Amino acid sequence: MTKPEITLQAAVMSFDEAMQHWIATNPVYQHCLKAIQKSFPVANQDIKQLYLLLTDAIYINDGLLFDYCLCKALHQYQALIHEGELVAYTGFNEALFGHAEAALDSCVINDPKGGSWSIDSGKNFRDWLDEKPCRFMLLEQWELEVSVIRHKKVTLQ
Repeated sequence: MTKPEITLQAAVMSFDEAMQHWIATNPVYQHCLKAIQKSFPVANQDIKQLYLLLTDAIYINDGLLFDYCLCKALHQYQALIHEGELVAYTGFNEALFGHAEAALDSCVINDPKGGSWSIDSGKNFRDWLDEKPCRFMLLEQWELEVSVIRHKKVTLQ
């Protein structure tokens, strides 16, 4: 299986706009989203944290990575709900961030001035963009670059 393609586009939506977009394009999960928000109000903060981590600038195979991760997480919630709400919520939360980490595992986003961001950096992509406001302009001008790093395989003897 090949690694999905990660690309960037100019971020334009607020969190609320991104959620409205997600709801409009993923009607099959609306009931599930409402159920998890009712049972676990903190889920709203988890989803917002995912949005801050990824923004609407990171795409996977031509779709928003945020949308992809939220759909995968809600699918996991549905798959585990028969084991109880707490188990399902735990699975939701793990999937929400786990799919983002897996998709971006070997990716580094670089600016032309030597700055870089990765999922392992410990900061949100949004915060990295905010550190140097010119990065938003670089993003809009397609001057941020996604590079794939290859992990060395370590052989234990």
